[in-house]
Amino acid sequence: MSNRSSTEEKKKKVPLKMDEIIKMMFQLSDKLTIRMINYLFDKNIPLDAEVKYESTEIHRFTQEGTGIEVIRTDMILSINGERFHLEFQTLNDETMVIRLFEYGFMLSINEIKSKLIHIKEGIKLNFPKQFVIFVEQDDAIPENELTMKVVLWNNEEVEYKVPLMKYWKETVASLVEKDLVPLLPLQLSPEYDYH
Repeated sequence: MSNRSSTEEKKKKVPLKMDEIIKMMFQLSDKLTIRMINYLFDKNIPLDAEVKYESTEIHRFTQEGTGIEVIRTDMILSINGERFHLEFQTLNDETMVIRLFEYGFMLSINEIKSKLIHIKEGIKLNFPKQFVIFVEQDDAIPENELTMKVVLWNNEEVEYKVPLMKYWKETVASLVEKDLVPLLPLQLSPEYDYH
């Protein structure tokens, strides 16, 4: 076997972990992360605020109740007492909004359990602020947000919405202008002069 075919085989066996690359880019600078969070969530968080990167693992009992399974989210941040949950999606997935709801629900439940909140005043599920970034072009992705209706036991309907970004519509210039610098490495545009 030649060295060239051996190298080609290795390339095929090593998948590109785009979400891992993005997560790594976020953690390079808290200020860049805060600027991005400010833009995505329309916030005005001071740039010197402390950014805490929370565990992305959520533990829950299996459907059979025989063990515990781990669900992994892409990124959970805590800044100034607010939690932010970001998901990076390479392909469109019609169940994405359901998964986001499940992640938000589990994160809320775990927050209540971890803080041992007294329930004299009642239980309040505090979902993190969520956002999903779709990387690859797909015209089936809604324009501004993923939505789902939740019908409660009394027939009250609650609309669950998660804003989204269609990354493929962005340019190097628009990312810089919007303070979305951690997403720049995904721009592989031949028109842009990187010198």
